[in-house]
Amino acid sequence: MIVAIIEFGKSHDECLLSQINALAEKKDRVLLICQKDIWQRNRFLEPLVADFIPFVTFGSWFKNIKQLFFLRKMLLQKGVQKIVFNTAQGSLVRDFTIIAPSKIELIGVLHTIKKLENSFTQKIISKKIKKYLVLNKTLYQRANKSNKIKLDYFYPLEFPSTKKEVKKSENTLWVIVPGELEQRRKDLFGSLPLMQQAIKKCPNIQFIFLGKSNPNKPDVQDFLSILKPQKISDNIVYFDRFLPVDEFLSYIQKADFLWPMVHPQTASAKEYFSNQISGTINVSFSYNIPLLIHANYSSWEDFKEFALLYSFSDFLEKLTLAPSQLKDIQEKLSQESRFAVKTQRKRYYDFIIS
Repeated sequence: MIVAIIEFGKSHDECLLSQINALAEKKDRVLLICQKDIWQRNRFLEPLVADFIPFVTFGSWFKNIKQLFFLRKMLLQKGVQKIVFNTAQGSLVRDFTIIAPSKIELIGVLHTIKKLENSFTQKIISKKIKKYLVLNKTLYQRANKSNKIKLDYFYPLEFPSTKKEVKKSENTLWVIVPGELEQRRKDLFGSLPLMQQAIKKCPNIQFIFLGKSNPNKPDVQDFLSILKPQKISDNIVYFDRFLPVDEFLSYIQKADFLWPMVHPQTASAKEYFSNQISGTINVSFSYNIPLLIHANYSSWEDFKEFALLYSFSDFLEKLTLAPSQLKDIQEKLSQESRFAVKTQRKRYYDFIIS
Protein backbone atom coordinates (compact mmCIF):
# COMPACT_ATOMS: atom_id res chain seq x y z
CA MET A 1 0.00 0.00 0.00
CA ILE A 2 1.23 3.48 -0.87
CA VAL A 3 0.11 6.20 1.54
CA ALA A 4 0.73 9.94 1.30
CA ILE A 5 0.72 11.96 4.51
CA ILE A 6 0.06 15.63 3.82
CA GLU A 7 0.63 18.60 6.12
CA PHE A 8 -0.08 21.91 4.40
CA GLY A 9 0.48 24.00 7.54
CA LYS A 10 3.52 24.82 9.65
CA SER A 11 2.72 22.83 12.78
CA HIS A 12 1.40 19.53 14.16
CA ASP A 13 4.57 17.76 13.05
CA GLU A 14 4.62 16.04 16.47
CA CYS A 15 1.94 13.72 15.03
CA LEU A 16 3.97 12.56 12.03
CA LEU A 17 6.39 10.01 13.48
CA SER A 18 3.68 7.86 15.08
CA GLN A 19 1.77 7.65 11.81
CA ILE A 20 4.79 6.96 9.66
CA ASN A 21 6.05 4.25 12.01
CA ALA A 22 2.64 2.56 12.07
CA LEU A 23 2.66 2.38 8.27
CA ALA A 24 6.36 1.55 7.85
CA GLU A 25 6.02 -1.32 10.33
CA LYS A 26 3.61 -2.95 7.88
CA LYS A 27 6.06 -2.35 5.00
CA ASP A 28 3.83 0.24 3.39
CA ARG A 29 5.41 3.00 1.30
CA VAL A 30 4.95 6.45 2.79
CA LEU A 31 5.20 9.73 0.92
CA LEU A 32 5.47 12.87 3.02
CA ILE A 33 4.21 16.17 1.60
CA CYS A 34 4.87 19.21 3.78
CA GLN A 35 6.58 22.58 3.91
CA LYS A 36 10.37 22.68 4.00
CA ASP A 37 10.41 24.11 7.53
CA ILE A 38 8.73 20.97 8.87
CA TRP A 39 11.05 18.72 6.88
CA GLN A 40 14.17 20.52 8.10
CA ARG A 41 13.29 20.16 11.78
CA ASN A 42 12.22 16.53 11.34
CA ARG A 43 15.04 15.09 9.24
CA PHE A 44 14.99 11.96 11.41
CA LEU A 45 11.97 10.96 9.29
CA GLU A 46 14.10 10.65 6.16
CA PRO A 47 14.96 6.91 6.51
CA LEU A 48 11.29 6.10 7.14
CA VAL A 49 9.69 7.69 4.10
CA ALA A 50 9.94 6.60 0.48
CA ASP A 51 9.84 10.17 -0.76
CA PHE A 52 9.56 13.74 0.44
CA ILE A 53 7.65 16.25 -1.69
CA PRO A 54 8.01 19.89 -0.60
CA PHE A 55 4.89 22.02 -0.66
CA VAL A 56 5.06 25.80 -0.95
CA THR A 57 2.12 28.00 -0.02
CA PHE A 58 1.49 31.36 -1.67
CA GLY A 59 -0.55 34.43 -0.83
CA SER A 60 -2.31 33.97 -4.15
CA TRP A 61 -5.29 31.61 -4.44
CA PHE A 62 -4.50 31.02 -8.11
CA LYS A 63 -0.90 29.99 -7.36
CA ASN A 64 -2.04 27.67 -4.58
CA ILE A 65 -4.55 25.99 -6.90
CA LYS A 66 -1.79 25.44 -9.48
CA GLN A 67 0.30 23.83 -6.73
CA LEU A 68 -2.59 21.58 -5.73
CA PHE A 69 -3.18 20.41 -9.32
CA PHE A 70 0.53 19.65 -9.67
CA LEU A 71 0.38 17.66 -6.40
CA ARG A 72 -2.69 15.78 -7.65
CA LYS A 73 -0.84 14.77 -10.81
CA MET A 74 2.24 13.65 -8.87
CA LEU A 75 0.25 11.52 -6.41
CA LEU A 76 -1.45 9.74 -9.31
CA GLN A 77 1.89 9.13 -11.01
CA LYS A 78 3.27 7.60 -7.84
CA GLY A 79 0.30 5.26 -7.44
CA VAL A 80 -0.88 6.62 -4.10
CA GLN A 81 -3.87 4.68 -2.77
CA LYS A 82 -4.65 6.62 0.41
CA ILE A 83 -4.01 10.18 1.59
CA VAL A 84 -3.92 11.09 5.27
CA PHE A 85 -4.19 14.80 6.02
CA ASN A 86 -2.18 15.40 9.18
CA THR A 87 -4.33 18.49 9.79
CA ALA A 88 -7.64 17.87 8.05
CA GLN A 89 -8.99 21.39 8.15
CA GLY A 90 -8.51 24.72 6.42
CA SER A 91 -8.87 26.16 2.93
CA LEU A 92 -5.99 24.26 1.29
CA VAL A 93 -7.40 20.91 2.44
CA ARG A 94 -10.85 22.02 1.25
CA ASP A 95 -9.56 22.99 -2.19
CA PHE A 96 -7.56 19.79 -2.59
CA THR A 97 -10.48 17.56 -1.61
CA ILE A 98 -12.56 19.23 -4.35
CA ILE A 99 -10.05 18.24 -7.05
CA ALA A 100 -8.82 14.99 -5.47
CA PRO A 101 -8.98 11.85 -7.64
CA SER A 102 -11.90 9.62 -6.68
CA LYS A 103 -9.66 6.54 -6.85
CA ILE A 104 -7.61 7.76 -3.85
CA GLU A 105 -9.20 7.41 -0.40
CA LEU A 106 -8.96 10.53 1.77
CA ILE A 107 -8.56 10.27 5.56
CA GLY A 108 -8.06 13.06 8.07
CA VAL A 109 -6.58 13.75 11.49
CA LEU A 110 -8.85 16.33 13.07
CA HIS A 111 -7.35 18.52 15.79
CA THR A 112 -10.47 20.54 16.62
CA ILE A 113 -13.73 18.62 17.04
CA LYS A 114 -15.77 21.84 16.86
CA LYS A 115 -15.08 21.80 13.12
CA LEU A 116 -17.57 18.94 12.83
CA GLU A 117 -20.34 21.09 14.25
CA ASN A 118 -20.50 24.46 12.56
CA SER A 119 -17.73 24.89 10.00
CA PHE A 120 -18.94 25.42 6.43
CA THR A 121 -15.42 24.70 5.13
CA GLN A 122 -15.36 21.42 7.06
CA LYS A 123 -18.71 20.41 5.58
CA ILE A 124 -17.18 20.75 2.13
CA ILE A 125 -14.12 18.76 3.22
CA SER A 126 -16.33 16.03 4.71
CA LYS A 127 -17.99 15.45 1.34
CA LYS A 128 -14.71 13.71 0.38
CA ILE A 129 -13.17 12.79 3.75
CA LYS A 130 -15.38 10.16 5.34
CA LYS A 131 -12.94 8.96 7.99
CA TYR A 132 -11.45 11.10 10.76
CA LEU A 133 -9.15 10.40 13.69
CA VAL A 134 -9.06 12.68 16.74
CA LEU A 135 -6.24 12.75 19.27
CA ASN A 136 -7.85 11.67 22.52
CA LYS A 137 -10.57 9.32 23.72
CA THR A 138 -12.52 12.09 25.47
CA LEU A 139 -12.45 14.23 22.31
CA TYR A 140 -13.89 11.25 20.45
CA GLN A 141 -16.65 10.85 23.04
CA ARG A 142 -17.53 14.55 22.84
CA ALA A 143 -17.39 14.89 19.06
CA ASN A 144 -20.51 15.44 17.00
CA LYS A 145 -20.96 12.08 15.28
CA SER A 146 -22.68 11.45 11.98
CA ASN A 147 -23.76 8.28 10.20
CA LYS A 148 -21.97 9.61 7.13
CA ILE A 149 -18.58 9.84 8.83
CA LYS A 150 -16.45 7.20 10.50
CA LEU A 151 -14.76 8.59 13.60
CA ASP A 152 -12.16 7.13 15.96
CA TYR A 153 -9.15 8.24 17.98
CA PHE A 154 -5.48 7.47 18.44
CA TYR A 155 -2.65 8.85 20.55
CA PRO A 156 0.51 9.95 18.69
CA LEU A 157 3.02 8.92 21.34
CA GLU A 158 6.24 8.48 19.37
CA PHE A 159 9.08 10.96 19.44
CA PRO A 160 12.64 10.68 18.14
CA SER A 161 15.43 9.52 20.39
CA THR A 162 17.96 12.16 21.39
CA LYS A 163 21.58 12.07 22.44
CA LYS A 164 21.55 15.71 23.46
CA GLU A 165 22.24 16.23 27.16
CA VAL A 166 21.07 19.26 29.10
CA LYS A 167 22.46 19.84 32.57
CA LYS A 168 20.12 19.62 35.51
CA SER A 169 21.50 20.44 38.94
CA GLU A 170 21.03 17.85 41.64
CA ASN A 171 17.87 18.28 43.73
CA THR A 172 16.43 20.74 41.21
CA LEU A 173 12.73 20.33 40.41
CA TRP A 174 11.78 21.04 36.80
CA VAL A 175 8.23 22.02 35.84
CA ILE A 176 8.21 22.14 32.05
CA VAL A 177 5.68 24.33 30.25
CA PRO A 178 5.93 23.46 26.53
CA GLY A 179 5.55 26.53 24.36
CA GLU A 180 6.43 30.19 24.60
CA LEU A 181 5.60 32.86 27.14
CA GLU A 182 2.17 34.04 26.04
CA GLN A 183 -1.15 34.91 27.63
CA ARG A 184 -3.63 33.65 25.03
CA ARG A 185 -2.80 29.95 25.17
CA LYS A 186 -1.62 29.94 28.76
CA ASP A 187 -2.90 31.58 31.92
CA LEU A 188 0.45 33.32 32.28
CA PHE A 189 -0.50 36.08 34.71
CA GLY A 190 -3.05 33.97 36.60
CA SER A 191 -0.36 31.33 37.17
CA LEU A 192 2.24 33.81 38.41
CA PRO A 193 1.03 33.71 42.06
CA LEU A 194 1.20 29.90 41.93
CA MET A 195 4.78 30.04 40.70
CA GLN A 196 5.70 32.67 43.29
CA GLN A 197 4.32 30.53 46.13
CA ALA A 198 6.13 27.46 44.83
CA ILE A 199 9.45 29.26 44.48
CA LYS A 200 9.17 30.72 47.98
CA LYS A 201 8.53 27.26 49.44
CA CYS A 202 10.99 25.41 47.14
CA PRO A 203 13.86 27.68 46.03
CA ASN A 204 15.24 24.79 43.96
CA ILE A 205 12.23 24.73 41.61
CA GLN A 206 12.44 25.99 38.02
CA PHE A 207 9.56 26.68 35.64
CA ILE A 208 10.90 26.22 32.11
CA PHE A 209 9.01 27.51 29.07
CA LEU A 210 10.09 25.38 26.10
CA GLY A 211 9.45 27.58 23.11
CA LYS A 212 10.68 30.74 21.43
CA SER A 213 9.44 33.73 23.45
CA ASN A 214 9.42 37.07 21.67
CA PRO A 215 10.76 39.75 24.07
CA ASN A 216 9.07 42.44 21.96
CA LYS A 217 5.58 41.16 22.66
CA PRO A 218 3.67 43.24 25.26
CA ASP A 219 2.64 40.09 27.16
CA VAL A 220 6.25 38.99 27.53
CA GLN A 221 7.44 42.48 28.50
CA ASP A 222 4.72 42.86 31.13
CA PHE A 223 5.40 39.42 32.55
CA LEU A 224 9.16 39.96 32.79
CA SER A 225 8.70 43.40 34.36
CA ILE A 226 6.72 41.74 37.16
CA LEU A 227 9.42 39.12 37.70
CA LYS A 228 12.32 41.55 38.24
CA PRO A 229 11.27 43.05 41.59
CA GLN A 230 10.20 39.61 42.80
CA LYS A 231 13.79 38.36 42.44
CA ILE A 232 12.65 35.04 41.00
CA SER A 233 14.01 35.45 37.47
CA ASP A 234 16.45 32.58 37.96
CA ASN A 235 13.55 30.25 38.72
CA ILE A 236 11.67 31.03 35.51
CA VAL A 237 13.53 30.01 32.36
CA TYR A 238 12.56 30.96 28.82
CA PHE A 239 14.25 31.09 25.43
CA ASP A 240 14.45 33.75 22.73
CA ARG A 241 15.24 31.14 20.06
CA PHE A 242 13.64 28.05 18.60
CA LEU A 243 14.80 24.87 20.29
CA PRO A 244 15.89 22.05 17.99
CA VAL A 245 13.87 18.86 18.49
CA ASP A 246 16.71 17.03 20.26
CA GLU A 247 17.23 19.86 22.75
CA PHE A 248 13.49 20.20 23.36
CA LEU A 249 13.17 16.48 24.08
CA SER A 250 16.25 16.42 26.32
CA TYR A 251 14.53 18.95 28.59
CA ILE A 252 11.28 16.96 28.47
CA GLN A 253 13.02 13.74 29.51
CA LYS A 254 14.40 15.39 32.65
CA ALA A 255 11.11 17.03 33.64
CA ASP A 256 9.49 16.26 36.98
CA PHE A 257 6.14 17.67 35.85
CA LEU A 258 4.55 18.87 32.61
CA TRP A 259 2.18 21.82 32.92
CA PRO A 260 -0.09 23.00 30.06
CA MET A 261 -0.97 26.05 32.23
CA VAL A 262 -4.58 26.12 31.01
CA HIS A 263 -7.26 27.32 33.43
CA PRO A 264 -11.00 27.90 32.95
CA GLN A 265 -10.45 31.63 32.47
CA THR A 266 -7.58 31.25 29.98
CA ALA A 267 -8.29 32.93 26.63
CA SER A 268 -7.80 29.60 24.86
CA ALA A 269 -9.91 27.58 27.32
CA LYS A 270 -12.71 27.20 24.77
CA GLU A 271 -10.20 25.46 22.52
CA TYR A 272 -8.04 23.41 24.85
CA PHE A 273 -9.80 20.69 26.83
CA SER A 274 -13.09 21.57 25.17
CA ASN A 275 -12.58 21.12 21.44
CA GLN A 276 -8.94 20.11 21.15
CA ILE A 277 -6.05 18.88 23.24
CA SER A 278 -2.67 20.35 24.02
CA GLY A 279 0.31 18.51 22.54
CA THR A 280 1.72 18.44 26.09
CA ILE A 281 -0.75 15.71 27.02
CA ASN A 282 0.58 13.04 24.67
CA VAL A 283 4.16 13.99 25.57
CA SER A 284 3.28 13.18 29.19
CA PHE A 285 1.80 9.81 28.27
CA SER A 286 4.78 8.99 26.08
CA TYR A 287 7.48 9.77 28.64
CA ASN A 288 5.50 8.86 31.80
CA ILE A 289 5.83 12.36 33.24
CA PRO A 290 3.07 13.49 35.62
CA LEU A 291 0.78 16.22 34.31
CA LEU A 292 -0.39 19.19 36.33
CA ILE A 293 -4.01 19.79 35.28
CA HIS A 294 -6.58 22.15 36.76
CA ALA A 295 -9.34 20.25 38.59
CA ASN A 296 -11.94 21.88 36.34
CA TYR A 297 -10.96 19.28 33.71
CA SER A 298 -11.39 16.24 35.95
CA SER A 299 -14.15 14.89 33.68
CA TRP A 300 -11.51 13.89 31.14
CA GLU A 301 -10.90 10.18 31.59
CA ASP A 302 -7.13 10.40 31.11
CA PHE A 303 -6.75 13.31 33.52
CA LYS A 304 -8.87 11.71 36.20
CA GLU A 305 -6.67 8.63 36.16
CA PHE A 306 -3.20 9.82 35.21
CA ALA A 307 -2.75 13.51 36.11
CA LEU A 308 -2.28 15.53 39.28
CA LEU A 309 -5.45 17.60 39.53
CA TYR A 310 -4.92 20.87 41.37
CA SER A 311 -6.86 23.94 42.39
CA PHE A 312 -5.42 27.39 43.05
CA SER A 313 -5.45 26.57 46.76
CA ASP A 314 -3.54 23.26 46.67
CA PHE A 315 -1.11 23.74 43.76
CA LEU A 316 1.88 23.88 46.09
CA GLU A 317 0.79 20.72 47.86
CA LYS A 318 0.68 18.82 44.57
CA LEU A 319 4.16 20.01 43.63
CA THR A 320 5.65 18.82 46.89
CA LEU A 321 4.35 15.27 46.80
CA ALA A 322 6.62 12.68 48.36
CA PRO A 323 8.94 10.97 45.84
CA SER A 324 7.17 7.65 46.47
CA GLN A 325 3.83 9.16 45.38
CA LEU A 326 5.38 10.54 42.21
CA LYS A 327 6.92 7.17 41.46
CA ASP A 328 3.51 5.54 41.82
CA ILE A 329 2.05 7.92 39.22
CA GLN A 330 4.94 7.26 36.83
CA GLU A 331 4.54 3.50 37.21
CA LYS A 332 0.82 3.77 36.62
CA LEU A 333 1.48 5.70 33.41
CA SER A 334 4.10 3.20 32.22
CA GLN A 335 1.82 0.22 32.85
CA GLU A 336 -1.27 1.59 31.12
CA SER A 337 -1.77 -0.41 27.92
CA ARG A 338 -3.49 2.47 26.10
CA PHE A 339 -0.23 4.44 26.28
CA ALA A 340 1.79 1.64 24.73
CA VAL A 341 3.25 2.38 21.30
CA LYS A 342 2.20 -1.06 20.07
CA THR A 343 -1.43 -0.39 21.03
CA GLN A 344 -1.57 2.98 19.29
CA ARG A 345 0.17 1.79 16.13
CA LYS A 346 -2.47 -0.93 15.82
CA ARG A 347 -5.34 1.51 16.45
CA TYR A 348 -4.04 3.82 13.76
CA TYR A 349 -3.28 1.16 11.17
CA ASP A 350 -6.54 -0.73 11.65
CA PHE A 351 -8.43 2.52 11.08
CA ILE A 352 -6.44 3.42 7.96
CA ILE A 353 -7.13 0.06 6.29
CA SER A 354 -10.76 -0.20 7.49
